[in-house]
Amino acid sequence: MGVFANVVIEIAVILMPLFVIKRGVEEKRPPLEIVYTAIISTFALVVIVAVLFLGSGKFNVDSLVTQYADVVKNSKGSDSLKFFANGTLVTAKDPEGINLFVKTLIYALPAAILGIITFLTLIEYRFIRNVALRRGIDVPMMPKIRDFSLPNGATITAGILLALVYILPMAVEGFSKDIEFVVVPLIKTAFAFQGAGLAIRVLARDPDREKLAKFAVLVMIITTVGVSILAFIGLLDGAFGIKDRMRKKGR
Repeated sequence: MGVFANVVIEIAVILMPLFVIKRGVEEKRPPLEIVYTAIISTFALVVIVAVLFLGSGKFNVDSLVTQYADVVKNSKGSDSLKFFANGTLVTAKDPEGINLFVKTLIYALPAAILGIITFLTLIEYRFIRNVALRRGIDVPMMPKIRDFSLPNGATITAGILLALVYILPMAVEGFSKDIEFVVVPLIKTAFAFQGAGLAIRVLARDPDREKLAKFAVLVMIITTVGVSILAFIGLLDGAFGIKDRMRKKGR
C-alpha cells in the first residue's frame, strides 16, 4: 500500500483513541462506554482510510493476489494455511471486482475479530453485573483484575495474529508485504486498547478523573510505541531483506 498510506493509518490509530478517551473523560462517561467507543470509532476510521487508498489505486490488489498465489504454490505449511490463502485468492479474483469495502475487510479482518471479541466480552460482563445487582450482590462497574480479566480473549487473539504477521513470513516464501502494511497497524491498535482498557479498569472507581485519563493515555502510548518498534523492524526487513540474508547464512 505504500509507506505514505501506512503513516496515515499509524497517525489515525494513535490520534483517534486519544481523542475519544479525552472526550469521554471530560463528559464523565462510564469507562465501559469509553473503551468500546474508542475501539469502534478507530476501527471505522482505519476502514475509511484503507478504502480511500484502495479507491485511489495506491493499493495494488492484483500484485497481492499474484504473491498470494505464490504462497499457495510454494507453501510448505499446513493445508489450513493453503485453504485460507485459496479462499482469499478466490474472493480477490472476482472478475467484476468486489466492493471496496469488502476488499478492505479482507485485510481488516484481524481488527474485526478482535473488536467483536472485546465488544462481546464487555456486553457479557455488563449482563452478568446486572443480574448480580438484581440479586443484591455488589459488583464493580468494571471487573477486578484478579477476578475477571476483560481482554484475555482479545489479547490472545492479538498475540496469535501478531505471530501470523511476523512468523509466517519467515517460514513461507513470497508472503506479501502489502498485508503487513494494513494488518500491523490494526494489531498494534488492539494492543494499545488492551493497555488503555487495563488502565481504565484499574482506576474505574477512582474519583480523580484526570488521573484516570492521564494513566490510560500513558499506558496506551507505551504499548503503541512498543509494537511500533516491531512494525518498524518489519518495514526495515521489507526494505533491506534481513530475513532473506539470515536464510542465506543458514541462521
